[in-house]
Amino acid sequence: AAAYLELPIGIISNITGEEYEIQEYFLQKDDDSLKKGQMFNFKETYCEIVYRHESFVAIDHFSKSEHAKHPCFNLFNLETYIGAPYYVNEEKRGTINFSSPTARDIPFDSYDTEFINLLAKWIGALFGQIETQTALEGERKALRFRNEELFKQRNFLNALNQFVSRLLDKEDLEELAWEIAENI
Repeated sequence: AAAYLELPIGIISNITGEEYEIQEYFLQKDDDSLKKGQMFNFKETYCEIVYRHESFVAIDHFSKSEHAKHPCFNLFNLETYIGAPYYVNEEKRGTINFSSPTARDIPFDSYDTEFINLLAKWIGALFGQIETQTALEGERKALRFRNEELFKQRNFLNALNQFVSRLLDKEDLEELAWEIAENI
C-alpha cells in the first residue's frame, strides 16, 4: 500500500478516547522512530482530522492546507498525509494512514482515495474476523470445560442410580445396612 501511494510511512492505529496507539506500522527506512504499541495524544495526530470528518482525508501539501496549524504538523513536520477510519463491527476503532515528511508532487486523485477507503474497510473486516475467531475459541474452550463437568456429573449420577437400584432390590435389611456402612 505504501509503495502504491509512494509514501514512506504507514500506520494502523487504534484509538481509544484521547489515546492513539500504533498497532502496526511500516517505515521505508526503519529508524526506530515508531514502535508497535507506541502511544500518542490523539489530538496531536492527523487522525484527529479523519475522526472529526468521519471520512478519508488526503492532503498532499500540509503546510499549504487549511490544516497547517494542526499540532501534528508542528510536532512531526509531515507534509503529505492520507488516511481513513476503519470500523470493526460498525464501531469506529482507528485509522489506516500513510504520510511523508515531503510534499507530494502529484495531488491525490480519486483512485488514491478509493484505495485508502477500500483498505480501511478491509482492515476493519480483518480485525472483526480476528475478534470473532478469538471469541469463538473462548466459547469452544468454555463448552469443552462444561462438557467435561457434565460428563463427570453424569458418571456420578449413573453410579448413584446403580447403587440405589441395587439397594431397592435387596430384601435383607441387615445386608443393606452393611453395604451402606461400607460405602460411607
